Order: sequence, then structure tokens, then C-alpha cells
Amino acid sequence: MNHLIVTFADKKQFLIPVKTLAINIAKSFAGHKRDGSYEAAYDAEFNYYRKNPEYLIPWASDLPWRKLRPLLGFHGISEAQIKEYKKEWPNAYKEIKDL
Repeated sequence: MNHLIVTFADKKQFLIPVKTLAINIAKSFAGHKRDGSYEAAYDAEFNYYRKNPEYLIPWASDLPWRKLRPLLGFHGISEAQIKEYKKEWPNAYKEIKDL
């Protein structure tokens, strides 16, 4: 399964399944379509991003932190460090890999 791997300056890495990001972007774009059904728009968007996951990197970089934080699963990491990750997020190194 493809994952977005995020590497922060301290070299810690976190994984987000591409499927999770594809669902997020598909819901967003499908909700803005004016022609056709939501379901058709959702399916088209979801399938596009599942097949072209590299386009999810800019989308993820711009997502609000409140939506991202739960996806990153910060277990055993101090709140101070999480605040640093929040600042670093837009420019943190991101890549898609099949794991």
C-alpha cells in the first residue's frame, strides 16, 4: 500500500496512508462540484488520486493542522515537539512510497 512518508528536521518519520489522503481530497472536491452527483464526483476524484498519489503531496502540505495531527499519530512525543512539527509541516520532506 502507498504511504506519504513525512520526514521532519529531527529525522523522525511519520506515515499517512495514501488512501486516507485520497478520501480527504475526494470529499473536498466532490462537495464543490456543481454538475452531476456527489457520488460520481467522489469516485472520480478518489480513483484519480489513488492512481496519481504524487499529486497528494501539495494537497497534504496545505491541509490544516487540525486535520493532519490525528493522521500523524504522535504517540510519546511532547507537546513542545508537536508544536515544532506544526511549524515545519508545510516544508517538511514528503515522499510517496509503496510499503
